[in-house]
Amino acid sequence: MKVQNQARMHTLHLRARLEFDKPPLPAARFREHPELRARLEFDKCFDVHPRGDGVGLKRAWKKSYTGYWVATILFCLMMTFSGTMSVLQVDAAFEAVRKLGYPDYLILLLGVWKLLGVVALLLNGFPLLKEWAYAGFTFDITGAAYSHLANGDGWVSAIAPLVFLGLLAASYFLRPESRRLH
Repeated sequence: MKVQNQARMHTLHLRARLEFDKPPLPAARFREHPELRARLEFDKCFDVHPRGDGVGLKRAWKKSYTGYWVATILFCLMMTFSGTMSVLQVDAAFEAVRKLGYPDYLILLLGVWKLLGVVALLLNGFPLLKEWAYAGFTFDITGAAYSHLANGDGWVSAIAPLVFLGLLAASYFLRPESRRLH
């Protein structure tokens, strides 16, 4: 039902954009027709005049879309690097895991999961898989920040995972509708 309402609102918005050169409708007509009243409320949300050209909507959509991709690409690059280092079993990765008190066999498993999560975030479609990837990355990153704090490394060591968490949150909340679970 929600998808149908969103599709109807989108159709009404496009119809309004095609009719922008017509004179504005009288206020009484908006009260008579619930669809027109809903269109007016929808346009108010995006700072678009009911008969306007949709510039405000385009601008808001473009900013969130660009922000989503910037945050997602930066996050995926960092996780790809981290996952690759773990899968290749580089000595620096082993040292970091040992310093936190975890067993060596855990590094390969986390590396594979990170790489699979990056693939899930970048794939088109599969919104449920993306939700699981976001959840998995959240567990991994918050666990890393807590491990640094519990190990006595201080806040300086916990800042890097928290920056990753900020990028992940930006990616999650700025996602376009096509990448969300409905």
